[in-house]
Amino acid sequence: MATLRALVRATLLTPVLALASCYTPDGGLMPTSGRGFTYISTPTQPLTIKIVNICKLDAADVPEVFREWRLAPGRQLTFKFLHGQGDNASERPDQLLWEEWDAGTTTGSLRNQMPCPPSVCRRIDVDIRPPEPLPVEDASKEVDTKASGESRQPDKDPREIYDP
Repeated sequence: MATLRALVRATLLTPVLALASCYTPDGGLMPTSGRGFTYISTPTQPLTIKIVNICKLDAADVPEVFREWRLAPGRQLTFKFLHGQGDNASERPDQLLWEEWDAGTTTGSLRNQMPCPPSVCRRIDVDIRPPEPLPVEDASKEVDTKASGESRQPDKDPREIYDP
């Protein structure tokens, strides 16, 4: 009886746990701040994502851009931070995990990683670039609406075309 109960619990919880690990812009089934961030670049809103280290300023008091992604339209960036997993306890105590996928990908492994600044020094900047210009149509492919230079419109009043 106990094994049957454990089997039923495992069967019911497996889909919930699988859905809870989804990467979506709204956070998936159970969104929390520690689950990760997903940004999708579209043709009308191409994105540039920057992680800025606000604790390091240059001579002009501009924060250091720690990492930058220029996402092509139709791509998505998913990343998350692991607290205390970095290589330097004072400057880079956390670990950044990220992956760039085709837009709409909801599950997968974040295979890229690097040490990053602590959460009090990080800022995520999202810039929307101007959309790429649409391709110019070739004038030779335009449809000629006039047959041999004459109008294709009827000479008569259109209401009288079908009258006997």
